[in-house]
Amino acid sequence: MTTKVQQSVVVFDKDITRNVTLKAGVTYVIAAEVHVRSGVKVTVADGVTILIRNGTIPRRTLTSSALIFDTGSSLSARNITFRAADSNNVVQAYAANGGVFFLGAFRAGTKDNVSSVVGGRPSSFVADSVTLSYLGRTDPLGGDGDNPARDDIDAISIIGVGTTEWRVRSVTSEFSGDDGFDVTNSSINLDRVTVVNPQEDGLNISSSLVQIKLALTIAMSSARAADRELFDLEVDNGPARVVIARNAAVDLRGYWGSSYDDVQLASPDMPRPHAKVSRSFQWYEFTGILRKGFATVYSLKAD
Repeated sequence: MTTKVQQSVVVFDKDITRNVTLKAGVTYVIAAEVHVRSGVKVTVADGVTILIRNGTIPRRTLTSSALIFDTGSSLSARNITFRAADSNNVVQAYAANGGVFFLGAFRAGTKDNVSSVVGGRPSSFVADSVTLSYLGRTDPLGGDGDNPARDDIDAISIIGVGTTEWRVRSVTSEFSGDDGFDVTNSSINLDRVTVVNPQEDGLNISSSLVQIKLALTIAMSSARAADRELFDLEVDNGPARVVIARNAAVDLRGYWGSSYDDVQLASPDMPRPHAKVSRSFQWYEFTGILRKGFATVYSLKAD
């Protein structure tokens, strides 16, 4: 006799306004622009996967399904995975959704018209690992813009989050629709960051400090685009820095950027990128342990 166990499905198509626990053995689906409201805690059992539906939805802030942890909200998880899915909740291998946003109370910041709030209840984001596959979306019109209905969206966006709010140890972002890992007006620490083949940049860091203790991997394909780099650093509201600790493992394979950008590297272990004399792309590779000291990737001017 064969026994079939059908996994139950829970669909979120409205904001989460009270504490909720996501249990093992259940498929959870984000089918709208869903906000976890201030004061609300989402507790996630180890190994749970949350699906975010691809496709266009009526505009709220975005026009894609997304999970947005508002300023003052909380996440408590061990290992959690987010993946793209279609309208039948079948996992998909392409990115056409709004991704995941984490908003803090550390600094004010806005990205894709989604904003953090200063002065209120602090956020609390705790997890051993967050894995994101095929999240975000490319620009439907083929170019960047300020209209949230038209612009591309990153897999994971961290806005206005401070070190006491962010206790996520590891982030892995695979095949994002735009940038793999985006941090705006924040200061966060992580053990590990891994970005695999993003549509555009690996790490997009805007006026933020990102400190990585154990390992950084950015593995890009050789496909070229007008704006596709290992690091895209912007300094509109202050300096942008990625600091990788001594004895950390580093694996970088991708484009350092064009002459339009000004991303600098200070490291006794890693070779410096060649001086850019044109807008041609420069392929950069380094795999190794930072034996001699820490490395800093930083920008001196806005791009």
